[in-house]
Amino acid sequence: MRSPDRRREAGFTLIELMIVVAIMGIMGDTMARVLKIDVRGIMEAEASLGQMEQARRASSALVRDLHAARSVEPVPARLGGPSALRITGLDGRKVEYVLVKGVLSRRASAAGKPAEVRTLARDVREVRLTCLRAGSRVSYVGWQFQFAKQPGGVFAAAAALPR
Repeated sequence: MRSPDRRREAGFTLIELMIVVAIMGIMGDTMARVLKIDVRGIMEAEASLGQMEQARRASSALVRDLHAARSVEPVPARLGGPSALRITGLDGRKVEYVLVKGVLSRRASAAGKPAEVRTLARDVREVRLTCLRAGSRVSYVGWQFQFAKQPGGVFAAAAALPR
């Protein structure tokens, strides 16, 4: 004859197994939510870093052009068109920085050569330029990039022009 204690030692009851499966399901759901939040945070951080890298690259090009500038001319927007910054280099080369439909571009042209257009940054909502003049000449240029996907993220830089 089998004793009730012997049957109990042979395995688990169906109720016990269902409780374990339910607990594991709750733990799995919790872990999935935590991982989903972590992955979303990582993706947002990568996007932000990518935008900052674009802004840094655009700023580097702008500083390089400003340091080789003979004249700097901010061009105001006309009838909803883009505003621009026009730079004339010491060698006569003309460079324009233009923001059109969220794309910041640099267009460089030299006499007798076709214009070279390079995209510097995408998803840019706004570029604010500040030009300070010393007499008739621009002596200082400051700028801010604001990206469409990171409304709070602003990249700001400035450069003094050589005399």
